[in-house]
Amino acid sequence: MKAPKSLTAPHLYTIPPSAPFLSTLAQAIMSGDLPLPGGTKPDPLTLPQVTIYLPTRRAARALREAFLAQGGGEAMLLPRIHALGQADEDAALILEAEAFSAADGALGAPAIPTLRRRLALMRLIRAQGAAPAAEATETEAGAARWHLSPGQASSLASDLADLMDVVESEEIDFSALDALAPDDLAAHWDITVRFLKIVTEHWPQYLEDNGLTSPVTRRNLLMARETARLGRGAPYPVIAAGSTGTVPATARLLGTIANLENGAVVLPGLDRDMDARAWDAAAEDQTHPQFGLHRLLGRLGLSRDDVRDWPSTVTPTAHSVARAALASEALRPAETTDAWRDLHQVPAAALDGLERIDCPGEKEEAEVIALMLRRTLETPGR
Repeated sequence: MKAPKSLTAPHLYTIPPSAPFLSTLAQAIMSGDLPLPGGTKPDPLTLPQVTIYLPTRRAARALREAFLAQGGGEAMLLPRIHALGQADEDAALILEAEAFSAADGALGAPAIPTLRRRLALMRLIRAQGAAPAAEATETEAGAARWHLSPGQASSLASDLADLMDVVESEEIDFSALDALAPDDLAAHWDITVRFLKIVTEHWPQYLEDNGLTSPVTRRNLLMARETARLGRGAPYPVIAAGSTGTVPATARLLGTIANLENGAVVLPGLDRDMDARAWDAAAEDQTHPQFGLHRLLGRLGLSRDDVRDWPSTVTPTAHSVARAALASEALRPAETTDAWRDLHQVPAAALDGLERIDCPGEKEEAEVIALMLRRTLETPGR
């Protein structure tokens, strides 16, 4: 058995893009290289005591496969693996159905099912369009009234549900809607505000009348409950991997896990080689791959220097290191691309095996990518 490793909180790590993320995560746990106090090689009885949080259900399924691959395909009891992005019904049934049931009871109202929410929003949208504001003049009422087919109402209901999910995830509300638009847009904006009364007035009343809550609200409450529980300490290892904490509730949970004595947060592909100017610019570019990681570190009050390498037996090749550097440089924020003038030559290793294909349009680009993916999947060993 290996001696416990002494570390100071927070326990924040990253797996570079040159290493397979889930395989590297599973390998460190299975081999006993877990960088936590008491990080010993787990046996069939202690492995299920490890709890792992991943961003999606797809990632959770893939990690189970990675553990089985590390175990040589032999039957084993797996760690507790949960998805942060949405409730993982499969894991709840297998791992801790009683705990999830108790959580639902403690939170009160259950979440409204997806199809029921869409149908309810469709009815509210059509009803709102048929009944303009009472104080409106006849002309204003005619302009504000909308007549929608069921298909159009269904599309609007889907968009409205997505909007509500984003607003609730970011923990903001619609209280300032009336003041958002400038005066020259006020007349058109009034119609939009009236439409959004479906969200601000009618929808909360519908949920209350039916004893339901929204899926995101339930998720945030579950996340807060789990954050409070872990804040009291955890006797066994708790790992959050692959999440960038873009949702405030998730960021708080990651912060709690990182500061546990038995906790660790593993970030996906943090670029620690990016120069400071580009790193700062990435904080203002929501489309940049490092934007979420930059914001998460800021919320935790940490910097890239506080992040360490996750243990791995995979030694990056010169090719993978050079390719990662090339990708980082290619994705440099636009306002810092003047630094490209200082690039005299791209390392040959970065271009090894790289092909350039010029396509006349996006349709052809998509077809080429699909064919390359298919060729790779049909090649044994790839």
